[in-house]
Amino acid sequence: MRIFVRGLRQGVIGGVFLAASLMIGFVPVASGEIKLTDKLSVYSDYRFRYEADINSDKSDTRDRARMRVRMGFLYTLTDRVNFGIRLAARQNVIQSPHQTLGDIDPATFGEGSQKEGDKALEPRAIDSPNFGLDRAFIHLRWLDNGWIWLGKNQAAIWQQAENYWDTDFQSEGIALGYWFPLGDKGKLRLQGSYSLLVEDSFSVGVLQDRTAIPIQAIYEQDLGWGELTLAGAAMPIIGNKADLLPGGKRTYYLYSGQIVLKNLPIRVLLGYEMYQGGATRLGHQLLLRAQVLKDLEFRWFYDYIPVDSVPVQGAIVMDDSRFSSNFKGHQIGLWYTISPGLQIDFRVLHQDTLEEGLSPARVPGLGIWAQKTGFSTRPQINLNIRF
Repeated sequence: MRIFVRGLRQGVIGGVFLAASLMIGFVPVASGEIKLTDKLSVYSDYRFRYEADINSDKSDTRDRARMRVRMGFLYTLTDRVNFGIRLAARQNVIQSPHQTLGDIDPATFGEGSQKEGDKALEPRAIDSPNFGLDRAFIHLRWLDNGWIWLGKNQAAIWQQAENYWDTDFQSEGIALGYWFPLGDKGKLRLQGSYSLLVEDSFSVGVLQDRTAIPIQAIYEQDLGWGELTLAGAAMPIIGNKADLLPGGKRTYYLYSGQIVLKNLPIRVLLGYEMYQGGATRLGHQLLLRAQVLKDLEFRWFYDYIPVDSVPVQGAIVMDDSRFSSNFKGHQIGLWYTISPGLQIDFRVLHQDTLEEGLSPARVPGLGIWAQKTGFSTRPQINLNIRF
């Protein structure tokens, strides 16, 4: 009942927010935002997800319904200064803020639960949909082609998937970049950030917190028949003296290439990424995206991700799949746009373990982020709506 009441309360809050927008008088814009004034716009998105995990370890098989709710605003102070805030449900997790429906605390419900006479106490939600701060940043433009943001925002990393950095894991710190024109149809972008992972306060000294520092160069060129993008990034993890973060102190590398073919009957994107977290720890991803119909896109990914090849043993990278490292496998999916702002997608992710017999001492996060044994298959459906 508490879970239902909390959900109802937040639905009412969201309805009041939207009603206020209607009363002010809004103008929808192409980006999916609602423009309240010349300087202020709001936006929101909601996802309903159903997925199952079918594992070779039968005791670890499950299904669950989930949701993700995000709401924010962007305020343009001048043509060179803006700031934004975004709230999201379930902010007590590292990565994706998805709320599992019906999640309760087994300590107060079921066999052996606390009781008043013969009546079990009402279960206490442990995966509560409380809103938290997802983004909060000020964004500045400098010179003609430079930018900088401070606060909490999407990481300054260009990537084709989320094996290097989960897009739901917001970078905290400072990021900046600049781009240089190369002829009429090309440009070079340079960007980097100082992203705090753990604030160690007084225990380690100045600038010795556990921190990721990704630095990246991106080359883009219009070839006429296609659009080419090449990128390379290095991300040192510093300040992790006691190896409290999985993977310890290490520099992780990303090498990425993409070509979009324009002269075909359908739009086709081919991509390749390589991940390196040590001299012999190389991971790979191949990907294909094809716009088979106007509103229907097919996607295929093949991953080969050894332990240590991706940042922090999988703790800050993709969590759409069951595990983030020590696997090889495929993802196949269809993305269908029902109407502007409304989309549904169907995915199947299959992962086979690369190295059997790893120990938790060797691989922190084994069984959580790093695949432990056997195989795992995750069918998934997502319904997404945004304005």
